[in-house]
Amino acid sequence: MDKNKKNTRLDGRTVTVSARATRAARRSSQDPNSGVGGLNEEHVVEPEQSQEDNGKRKWLKRPRTFDWKLTAPAPGGPLSTDLLRGYRGHVACYIWEKNIERGCLVIQSRTHAIDLFRFEPRDAWYLLVKSTGLGHLRECMFPHHNAPLISAFVERWHPETNSFHLPFGEMTITLHDVSLILGLPINGLAINHPMQQKESRNSLFSFIGKLLNIDTKEIEFEHAHGGIKLSKIRETLMDPKNEYGADDLARGFLVTLLGSTLFIDKTVDRASTLLFPLVRDLVSVKSYSWASAALAYLYRELGKATRAETKQLAGSSTLLEVIWVPYGINVVHNLPLSLYHGCIRYASIIEPYMPDRVLRQFGYVQTRPIMHRLGEDASNPWDCSSDYMQWFLQCSHPKLQNPEHAPNGYMPRQHQLTAEARLHLIAHYLRPVYPEVRSKLSLEDQFHHIDQAIDVLQEFEKLHSSQ
Repeated sequence: MDKNKKNTRLDGRTVTVSARATRAARRSSQDPNSGVGGLNEEHVVEPEQSQEDNGKRKWLKRPRTFDWKLTAPAPGGPLSTDLLRGYRGHVACYIWEKNIERGCLVIQSRTHAIDLFRFEPRDAWYLLVKSTGLGHLRECMFPHHNAPLISAFVERWHPETNSFHLPFGEMTITLHDVSLILGLPINGLAINHPMQQKESRNSLFSFIGKLLNIDTKEIEFEHAHGGIKLSKIRETLMDPKNEYGADDLARGFLVTLLGSTLFIDKTVDRASTLLFPLVRDLVSVKSYSWASAALAYLYRELGKATRAETKQLAGSSTLLEVIWVPYGINVVHNLPLSLYHGCIRYASIIEPYMPDRVLRQFGYVQTRPIMHRLGEDASNPWDCSSDYMQWFLQCSHPKLQNPEHAPNGYMPRQHQLTAEARLHLIAHYLRPVYPEVRSKLSLEDQFHHIDQAIDVLQEFEKLHSSQ
């Protein structure tokens, strides 16, 4: 086929981009500080369809099914377009406009992969694992997850701020949380991408080949499909015919441990090849900032799960199933880096970390987010500045369900509360006037909380008298 004929055949077609480039464009557009690649949403063209027209193939642009970019105030959503710029593609917008529940996400869990390793606590290789400071991770993970609870949280997550947007403001998972819940160090080296250059890639594949006794072509095939199968790692290292030393057994277990706890992906039964260079030198394993790496990875996976079409959630979901309570005053005294403001990283994943958006979790009065400004110590966990809620409600969405889609006979939420729930609500209003804490409130504020509790009691009495 000559060159002119080839050009004629392609004439009139629109150049398309890969799915990876599409995702990169969306991330860069969502992040106002990002200029990666210079690729914007208007450059992204959906794959095309073709149809026959008088014997000639005619290419048509596939229509978009959902325009994700927020360009105007959204009904039930943000009134300002400056913050949640990807709201139109968010599951919350999908629920509000279409009145369709996405259903529960599939929460990835792999604790069984670790349990299949056979070892004794006094085995030499397992003692090496414990020396890295990661041996306890298996005991920190839940084998099963509460999918409805986590799915409800994901509907409130926004990747632009890396936080949950709740009716009273923002909350998030902090470095402080990861350090205390999973026992991981915040201090340490950032985990950079080890495969940017061809030499690094070849060296890595050679290391994996020697460790698991497989050739380079098989490694490349496994790498292209998401990583090395966990069963392959376990069966090779645990086979009595293969005489592995303690170091190699420890490396194999650590790869399985990391891929089954902190960096769970959606491949179901594989460990990313990116994990292998992190355990090549067992002495340096404890020098990494594992808390920031795990948090960056979870932030990215939560962001992916907020897209309306997503069905799964990867990452360390155990961090989403703990009871979050304010830590009190001066909670960062022992972990000052938990108030670090900047970017956290795992390999090629770089995510913003902004504790100024959740100051109440650190014992400070919440103000409009301003970097490096902490504000005053809070007297109550819910304390915020006078202008904070007005600003927040302009930038976010206080509700998920559209009242216009409510079924006939729908009653306001306060009438749906059970007797037990009302008692909890009364206790919530009266807690600030308990003897041990009421000294922090003025007399006027104390009466205000008591009046709120009385209103609940009166409403409860009216409801019962009408029945």
